[in-house]
Amino acid sequence: MSQETARSTEHLAIHPLELRFLFEQNNLITWALYLRNNTDHRFAFRLVSGSPDRYYDKGLYGNIPPKSTYTLFVRMRGWQQPAPHKDEFVIQSSVMSDEELKDIGQVRADIDYCNFFSDVKEKNAHSVHEVTLQAVFELQREIINVEIIPMEKFTKIFSMDVHPTKPWIITSHFESHFCIWNYQTKPQELVHEQKGLPFLTASFIEREQWIVAGTAGDRKGWIYVYNYDTWEEVKNLKAHNASITSLAVHPTKTYVLSASHDYDIELWDWKKGWKSAQTFKGHKGSVYQIAFNPKDATIFASVSQDKTIKIWSLDSPRSNLTLAGHTSKVRCLDYFSRGDKQFLITGSDDKTAKIWDLQTNSCIKTLEGHTSRVSTVCSHPMLPKVMTGSWDGTVRLWNSTTFMLEGILNFSLYEVHALRCSITEDLRRVMIGHKDGLVIMEVDHEGNFVVAGSRGNTI
Repeated sequence: MSQETARSTEHLAIHPLELRFLFEQNNLITWALYLRNNTDHRFAFRLVSGSPDRYYDKGLYGNIPPKSTYTLFVRMRGWQQPAPHKDEFVIQSSVMSDEELKDIGQVRADIDYCNFFSDVKEKNAHSVHEVTLQAVFELQREIINVEIIPMEKFTKIFSMDVHPTKPWIITSHFESHFCIWNYQTKPQELVHEQKGLPFLTASFIEREQWIVAGTAGDRKGWIYVYNYDTWEEVKNLKAHNASITSLAVHPTKTYVLSASHDYDIELWDWKKGWKSAQTFKGHKGSVYQIAFNPKDATIFASVSQDKTIKIWSLDSPRSNLTLAGHTSKVRCLDYFSRGDKQFLITGSDDKTAKIWDLQTNSCIKTLEGHTSRVSTVCSHPMLPKVMTGSWDGTVRLWNSTTFMLEGILNFSLYEVHALRCSITEDLRRVMIGHKDGLVIMEVDHEGNFVVAGSRGNTI
């Protein structure tokens, strides 16, 4: 079937055709729209509101690979009174070739998608399929399974960590400060905000009731430690000659790893007065993220601007192994297991994520589809899923056994900067840090991602 024929005969499956927004005075209101591509073609889509002043219009466009589901979250602004009438949306869709996808830029994607549909319509009006959706306003709803904390008062999220026992998330904000949120309360409670220093990364040390944070900007290269019960400063030290990009806390020993734009990784022992226990050298560019191996915490991994992944032992200043294959800066990593085998997932500015088999030290799969840098990756500790977040504004869900794409989430909050999971006995959450907001999404008891309001829709 030719592309033009496909454009005129095949369509996206759209559900629901009625978007039901809960009225909450002056609060952000969200509803999910499911777009299912059952064809063998890639589809582009664009959602246009008939009342643009009532809705956020960020990221209401994208492309959907064959045989996959895309979940688009539509956000309505808070109002004093519910709307007196129904609103309408029009969703445009059309088959898009791989060559046409290359014309979509990272900076002006909204304009590029608008131009794409204008060009397709000009060539053949029947090639663009349009569906009208109704927006309805409710005064009551039993359950809200997706919570969004707007970041309008804060700079973009740079890093995120989850407390292992308390319902707390810590977010560091680009060259600004860090915040602790209680994700169990509704609405989510700001527990503490630490201002005054440009913190780029922050993590919990539960055993000591501490927070360890690394600085950037004018105060670059410092580590600060705070007691999160009293908020007294426990320690500060000059750790690097450039901004600190990542921190990793050892699960059992009194160690903290720090990585920096100065190309080095340092190991600090707080039991010995925060003395440096080892300096790890070998990267030829900024080190963006570090992580301890959860099966053997004498080992850790790092990713770098130099396009490589390195595996290290705590007792040696030189790396044990270097993995190469990305064609641009490697930004993020996470360990995960599949049966008895252990893997790494890494994300890069080359718009891909790669799966590395740590038994054969080789790349066994490249995950493609993002249209901008892959800025964060995360393996789910309970489900057979890995997640990739990108500056294209989407989170992609992949099966960690087959590595097939299972779904795409777009919360219309611009770039994705951080992904984390939290599992306690009764609470299961996935946290997604965007430029414009923090998303808290539930995972139900059957292991499904709950992504839409009181309807209990799952993927």
